[in-house]
Amino acid sequence: MAQTDLITCIYCKQQRPPSKEHALQQSLGGNLITRDVCEPCNTGFSTIDQALADRSLVTFTRLADTPKGAFDVKIGSRVTHTTPEGIVLEMTISNEYQPVILPQLHMRRDQPTAHLNGDREGIKSLVAYVDKHIADNTIGQIRTVEDPSTDTAAIVLHRKKEAYLRVPATSEKEWFIQRLSANWITEIRPAMTGEFSEQTAPAPELHIRLAYDINSVYRAIAKIAFNTLAIARGTALVLCDEFDPIRDYIRGDIRYPAVTAADQVAVDQRFVKMILPKQQVFAFGPGHTVVFTYDSPRLLAFVTLYGQDQFLITFPPIAYEEQEQAFGHQFSTDRTTNRALSQTDVYHLLLEARPNFLGPNTKKALDMLSKL
Repeated sequence: MAQTDLITCIYCKQQRPPSKEHALQQSLGGNLITRDVCEPCNTGFSTIDQALADRSLVTFTRLADTPKGAFDVKIGSRVTHTTPEGIVLEMTISNEYQPVILPQLHMRRDQPTAHLNGDREGIKSLVAYVDKHIADNTIGQIRTVEDPSTDTAAIVLHRKKEAYLRVPATSEKEWFIQRLSANWITEIRPAMTGEFSEQTAPAPELHIRLAYDINSVYRAIAKIAFNTLAIARGTALVLCDEFDPIRDYIRGDIRYPAVTAADQVAVDQRFVKMILPKQQVFAFGPGHTVVFTYDSPRLLAFVTLYGQDQFLITFPPIAYEEQEQAFGHQFSTDRTTNRALSQTDVYHLLLEARPNFLGPNTKKALDMLSKL
């Protein structure tokens, strides 16, 4: 590989081949691709990206604000609904808070009848999945989830080509695998591929079990700000040694503070803090914005997702020539648009969200803006 094919990765600072990195992750609607990150770092960040998109408080905003026609999103945590018959259905929540039943097959040890749930296309995918694993004799190697709250064993397709076995206890797995394998061709498969009533998602209560790793979420937020800074002001700036502490933090160098109570969570807040709605000064409208403010040697970033979930990122002190005290980038939530923000653009956004931000009244604020 030629030397010109290599980049200096803004995270590990090694010379390696570039990979496609989204400045703001695609799962949140980002569409701006950079090539300043190497493949190992990019792949390693998938865990924190998923923590932010699928298993955080931002997840619920993402579900509500991603329109159905944009791209499919769903909650990454376990969602269940118990039917009047006592069957615990595996669910997910999709765009605009739509509950969706995952394709699944339930059986009870003392009943020969199998319970089928899901829509027709999903069941076809589940059949294809089981066909393959029975043919390969690997059906018993599928990931197993233990759930003592239910008395049914089930196979659940949670992605198109990924499923898991859910059993009340590990000891219940063997009979389910044996019955599924022995009766698949003669009874179970024909029932799944024949006529059946498609299930509509129930409206009553859903139980959501969210595994929230706040430190991973904060690292993902810092990564969004760091990526955007590299785009806005170039890689030469972010490769400076002064940025090494936040660079190492994004890569996993977490410094857990001491906790004084059993119910406290150790959160590394050296670089990232969440700003509550009532405390938001740099408030913006719909979409995602990353706004930087610089007053030497202090560089701050305000990452606002979906116009409401806001985080403050405090960078290590750095001195450099900056022509604008405020700059940034704006992203849509549907993978369609993005644009760089000049200082004037930032002030325009602020005036739209808070007309009195630059003065006691809107007219005076606009006059001030026109003089910039």
